[in-house]
Amino acid sequence: MHAEITEVLDGGLVRFTSPLGTANAAWRGTEPPRVGWVHVELDFPAALRTWAVVPAGTPELRGTGDQVRVTARVAAYTPEDGVLTLELGDSVVLAELPAPAPEIRPGGWLRVTAGRLDLYPVDL
Repeated sequence: MHAEITEVLDGGLVRFTSPLGTANAAWRGTEPPRVGWVHVELDFPAALRTWAVVPAGTPELRGTGDQVRVTARVAAYTPEDGVLTLELGDSVVLAELPAPAPEIRPGGWLRVTAGRLDLYPVDL
């Protein structure tokens, strides 16, 4: 995902904006973050807090503090291990659900919340 770091915050956090929205995230690069454009991969480091099936929608990413809200299309879901693959714009993000959710289907849309989002810089 192409994102713009707009602010470097305390505690290893950054504020970023992307075509999908604006959020805070933990920076996971080997170099300190800098304000400016960067290509990143997204990661939810812990199981999702909440999820809800929603009608077909538009990918979205919003959040500050300790909550990030995402609307994304389900690419794949394996209920046996709780692994969920979400298409978020041009990115693919893996997430983990704490319990099986048989109502989730590939091709459907979800609105999820997570306690944190991690950003990993990627060289292109």
